[in-house]
Amino acid sequence: MGNEKNRETYRQIIRTFEGPLSSAHNGLEQAVSKAHMMFLGGFVPAEFPQSDYGKQVLRDLADYASLSASRKKVEIAGAEREIATETEAYQSLLLATKLAETLVLPNFHEKTDVSNKIFNDIHNLGLAYLHSIVSSVAQEYVEEEEATNAKKGAVRVASKGIRAYDSYHGSGEFDKQIRSDLKKLTRSLDRTEPNFLRPYELVPTSQKQIYRGQELMSALAEKIASVDNEGDFIFKPNIIFPIAQGGNEFGIRIAHAYQDKCYNPAVYPLLYSIKTRKHRMPRISNDSRFLRRPLEGQDVLVVEDWVTTGNTLRGILNELEMRYPHEIRVATIKRDPSQSKVPYLNNYKFYVGSWSKYKGSKTDTLRS
Repeated sequence: MGNEKNRETYRQIIRTFEGPLSSAHNGLEQAVSKAHMMFLGGFVPAEFPQSDYGKQVLRDLADYASLSASRKKVEIAGAEREIATETEAYQSLLLATKLAETLVLPNFHEKTDVSNKIFNDIHNLGLAYLHSIVSSVAQEYVEEEEATNAKKGAVRVASKGIRAYDSYHGSGEFDKQIRSDLKKLTRSLDRTEPNFLRPYELVPTSQKQIYRGQELMSALAEKIASVDNEGDFIFKPNIIFPIAQGGNEFGIRIAHAYQDKCYNPAVYPLLYSIKTRKHRMPRISNDSRFLRRPLEGQDVLVVEDWVTTGNTLRGILNELEMRYPHEIRVATIKRDPSQSKVPYLNNYKFYVGSWSKYKGSKTDTLRS
């Protein structure tokens, strides 16, 4: 009875932070003071026997609310998205993961607005970390000898974050699968290198919205990872190359579809943009260690979120063809039927979620 009473205290704490976490910074000081008084009950979940549990959770909540409130909203590619510095986004990811493990799962049996925000952040900020590392590698902020491991580690973080997010939204309760996925995410975060992040560079902390994007990604991932009557994969890529940043989540979700059928392809994002850079060559010079591995005889899947003109895709395909893979196929959530008529693309088998005319802006600037 006492434990249930104390759990209700913690539910009140969560409700106290609903406003500061879901909107602006208004009232944060008052919310912290109120929550501080609530912690005087002294309840400590069995999983966390340390005596300063309440104080630590309160500090983490306050820091997380402060970082959340500091994000800016800007227009990127014709849509409003949130941005933060790379280091702020990373710190928010650490705090969101910690709060999910130390506060939400031990004390709550149902979802709230705040738990929704925390798990949405785990999804979005895991991808933001991957976006940051890919960009840092491309711009040679990360040394060449560290680039491959930096990207692989970032893919692990984003992958575990997506898994935790999917488990949370796929379950009516906080079950063992969510706890397991969070522990895997925590282990991946423990192996990250914050020095690869740039303290003043901006990164989107909310993902690009594509109409029916999640639905199309899920259906297409299952189609790509389908098997024949004998149980063999129809197409079995050795490597999945998402085109960053838009293709990162889709590439990881395709890998998940294969992993769920006991096959684990490598995932390695490549960055190529002609929108904000003066040259038309992919930014892959720092990926030479990874790309030096033999691609001859390998099956490769290149993943994009939306193929519009096809110029970005053509640039990556040209580079990969120089490494003599056995076959390259392309997967895209959407493809513009009128703009993407580059004859070169006719040489490749495409998996297309939907043929849709692209009407958005082509800028990808993060200037606030």
